[in-house]
Amino acid sequence: MSVVNTVSWFEIGAPDVEAAKAFYGPLFDWSFAPDGAYTLITAPGAAGPSGGIFGTGGGVPPYAVFVVQVADVAATAARAEELGGKVVVAPKRWTTAWPSLTSPTPTAACSLCSARSRRIERPSFTA
Repeated sequence: MSVVNTVSWFEIGAPDVEAAKAFYGPLFDWSFAPDGAYTLITAPGAAGPSGGIFGTGGGVPPYAVFVVQVADVAATAARAEELGGKVVVAPKRWTTAWPSLTSPTPTAACSLCSARSRRIERPSFTA
């Protein structure tokens, strides 16, 4: 059974770790824990962390690669916009492609997939 708002693993490279946490935390209800220079991310109901944030300090371009299972892709896309993200491509049904979003801080993309079906609903976002 899929757990909503969880990921298999990912890494976000962000120049401002606190700004990344302020966006992704409320959007997916994630919690954060320091791990040296890294910040581990744990989704609600998960047994342990499923990814992390690497503070680039601006020395590396921002990046992120991950997939998040959500209960409602369209509603999550709308919530991302409420939090300052921008929808680039409206949610659509796809069978092989995953959607992307970025936070208001320039940290690259997040993918969303429906936890209710194996079909992927594709919204794309940009900051």
